[in-house]
Amino acid sequence: MIIKSLTLDNFRVFNGVNDISLEPVSPDKPIILFGGLNGAGKTSILTGVRVALYGRAAFGFNMTSTEYHEQLSALIHKGNGVQHNNASIELVFTYSQQGVENEYKVIRSWKKGQKDKLSLYKNDVVEAALGYEQCQAFLNELIPIGVADLFFFDGEKIADLAEDQSGAVLQTAVRRLLGIDVIERLKNDLNIFLKPHQSQSMPDKIKNEVTELEQQRKELEKNYDTLVNSADELVPPINAISDNILKAQSDVMSLGGAWAKTKAQEKAKVK
Repeated sequence: MIIKSLTLDNFRVFNGVNDISLEPVSPDKPIILFGGLNGAGKTSILTGVRVALYGRAAFGFNMTSTEYHEQLSALIHKGNGVQHNNASIELVFTYSQQGVENEYKVIRSWKKGQKDKLSLYKNDVVEAALGYEQCQAFLNELIPIGVADLFFFDGEKIADLAEDQSGAVLQTAVRRLLGIDVIERLKNDLNIFLKPHQSQSMPDKIKNEVTELEQQRKELEKNYDTLVNSADELVPPINAISDNILKAQSDVMSLGGAWAKTKAQEKAKVK
């Protein structure tokens, strides 16, 4: 599987349609690097690839449908005076099956508070016979979500691996590679299944408290995602303002700013 291009439309810090070519220029230059300041959108590119391929699984195995819809809504671009209600990700890649290489295009789109739509094209022909679940199953087979962290990671992930003295990060990756983490996932799924039955035996007072706390948790997580996105969007304007301040200070100094600072001292010398 070789990714050729990524198109982000109103996704996180990317306003409007943004086409990103990921195809190497030549065989002897197979690496593409992205650089930029914090908040420029480097992580958003990686997140876009993961969301396009894995959908809900990109955010964790224990996420409910409602939480997934809320997470997608939080990923829609919000800027100064700009509020979109929809977003989409388009990923183009080549994939070889039995020695035959085909080009695939996956498009995942969604509207605020609604379920996402998934379309799959093979050599520019839509796979009309495949529904949402069938398309997702095909994508999951390309690179299983359990080992996705070994394929899709950024510089911060590399730093975590390099600085991890306990080996926990590598241990988690190996557990996913061997499929051992499925036991932990089954345990979590079982807890989710048993949770409604356990809550039925609780006193009404405790039930109400649990419901209120769950609602508070969801609201706080939603606010957190919104604040993170807002903070990312504010970084470029802040950097621009800082550059303007430095330029203004330089202009002031060139126009006699240094003398203005010592004006009082010069007057004292004259007296």
